[in-house]
Amino acid sequence: EDFTEGYRQVHEYADAALAIDPNNAAALHSKANALWVSELDIVAATNLYERALESDANHSGAIGWLSFLLLAQGRNDEAIELAERALDIDPLSIAAFRALGDAYRVAERFDDAITMYKTALELQPDTARVHGRLARIALGQRDFETAAVHIPLEPVQWVKDMYAIMLNSKGEDSQAFQDAARAYEAAYGTSNSYQLAEIYGFVGDMDNTFKWLQTGIDVKDPGVPWASTSVFLQPAQDDPRWPSILEQLGL
Repeated sequence: EDFTEGYRQVHEYADAALAIDPNNAAALHSKANALWVSELDIVAATNLYERALESDANHSGAIGWLSFLLLAQGRNDEAIELAERALDIDPLSIAAFRALGDAYRVAERFDDAITMYKTALELQPDTARVHGRLARIALGQRDFETAAVHIPLEPVQWVKDMYAIMLNSKGEDSQAFQDAARAYEAAYGTSNSYQLAEIYGFVGDMDNTFKWLQTGIDVKDPGVPWASTSVFLQPAQDDPRWPSILEQLGL
């Protein structure tokens, strides 16, 4: 699946709203998201996030996404400061707890990240992609016992399936792993290109990791801008193909 049509619609609706009100914070935020994840234009996206915040200093969406963009650039302290601000604005926001947890996780403040994720689950036990985040931390630390607790509790199937493949592999490539990865591809296709890159990265299969990173860039997979923050892609950063990926991501 190519995400281009969805992004085109976001631009269309945002542009229509901005034609009526050039300072519409929600429209500026939406257009910035599309510029970043579809066109990988960090400069233009940053400009629009900042304009959104000039219009509405407490727009939690713009604050949260600007925090994500800073994480992708390795500006972790600034990202954490923004994510903490978003939670201060809305202290019951599940999205804000997840975003601050993500900022702490990328900065390797894992205990703080776990606290944020678990607080989100206390507020909303069935919330999506939080057990998955806890499993992600555990898998990155090769704590397979903890990962095995959280993976079955994750309500989003493609997240659950991804981490189950990693858990079953124990970080080792094998025929069983390759079969499972191909089954994941068959189930989810190019829509999950970035997840496939992480799956292969987890076992050190660099050829397939870069194949799926490039596919993700080509189909505008919204996960790809996170590549520089991924613990599962750290081995890829020593590969001579990595600088080309960063260049295409605008980093």
